[in-house]
Amino acid sequence: MITATATRTGLGQVVRATVPSDADAILDPAAALWRWERHLPDATARQAATLARTTRHAVRGEVPVADRVPAIEALLDELAPGRAADRRALTHDIAALAFLLARVGGATRVAVRIETDPSAGCPLLHVDSVALRLLCTYVGPGTAWLAEADAVREELGLRGRTPEQANAAIAPDASAIRHLAPGEVGILKGSSFPGCRHGLVHRSPVGDDDRLLVAVDLLDPPALQLRR
Repeated sequence: MITATATRTGLGQVVRATVPSDADAILDPAAALWRWERHLPDATARQAATLARTTRHAVRGEVPVADRVPAIEALLDELAPGRAADRRALTHDIAALAFLLARVGGATRVAVRIETDPSAGCPLLHVDSVALRLLCTYVGPGTAWLAEADAVREELGLRGRTPEQANAAIAPDASAIRHLAPGEVGILKGSSFPGCRHGLVHRSPVGDDDRLLVAVDLLDPPALQLRR
């Protein structure tokens, strides 16, 4: 089931989904976030929790879509050497997310970043300088984001302020900040998407809790087009 929630301007919509098949809804002109509200299978959740608990690191690498499973295996081995047999379900889940974004963006290669260091994220509310980015927090607090009606875009950027001061200006009502739940998948539209004026305003969560984040970016120059 796919539903869309409109904002007051008709732009910056959040498209909510319970299945991944219509992820290309993010290509709609008004969409800023496609949100797959899923729950992780038990095996995947257990393997992710172990990785988050036992490592504090971040790795990034190029993943050819045709060879995504061995490429993800190699990244995870870099993060935590010698445990491939203990994270097979997690490997295949991350590979599936890499394929999902590549399909939406028409890419043959993606960049995958896997982080278990809670200090590695960006605490400032911002819009990514990419066309599309997929985020999934397997363990720990999820990505924080703002609905279009709650973001003061004119205040984006540090402008000599601390991140806390800037965030207070960008989101005057702190209670309006929302979070992706653990296991949920978000595809965010960024400022490099053709014709995009309302990329999703978001930031990393605050805190030092165990966390496992996967981020996927398009590498091939995609021939992205707004859905008419």
